Amino acid sequence: MAHRIGAESKPQFQTRGEELYSFFTSLGYSGSKHQKPEHFEYVFQNEKFARFAKLLMTKVKSCNELSPEEIHRYVSILIAVVLHFEYA
Repeated sequence: MAHRIGAESKPQFQTRGEELYSFFTSLGYSGSKHQKPEHFEYVFQNEKFARFAKLLMTKVKSCNELSPEEIHRYVSILIAVVLHFEYA
């Protein structure tokens, strides 16, 4: 079981799946109306996936997401770089 300890304003998670689900919803993921936090428990059944999920939850925040405009610019730059090296 995963428990978050800290200020009272922070939610207490009973399972790692709840913690991961809460993380995704904090980033704007709405999922389907049938999706529940326990559906995310499977991620923690594999040690490699569990380490990745823990890393993701500690590093990715809504403040460091790319906006749609930033994604468009990044893809444009990436395409230009790939084409440059493809035809250089």
